[in-house]
Amino acid sequence: MHGRDSIRDYLRVPRSHGVSDLAFDVTYIKQSGDVAWDVGTYRMSMPQNDGTTRQDHGKYLTVWKRAGKNWLIAADAWSSDLSPAH
Repeated sequence: MHGRDSIRDYLRVPRSHGVSDLAFDVTYIKQSGDVAWDVGTYRMSMPQNDGTTRQDHGKYLTVWKRAGKNWLIAADAWSSDLSPAH
């Protein structure tokens, strides 16, 4: 992705579900040939069924694959550091 508009488009789905205050902190980015991966942490606010919001934070891993001149997301995983909500 390049620029704010591309990032905004990528995050449109979680935002359409009410996720807000989403922030990423990149720990590192590595590349090997046509594959790259970035690892870091995230934090966000998520709406709950009772109308409140819950703060979440955790880790993420994104794997990128070069397609010509572009880098496309091949896999993306998030893992919360918090226990599941009941």
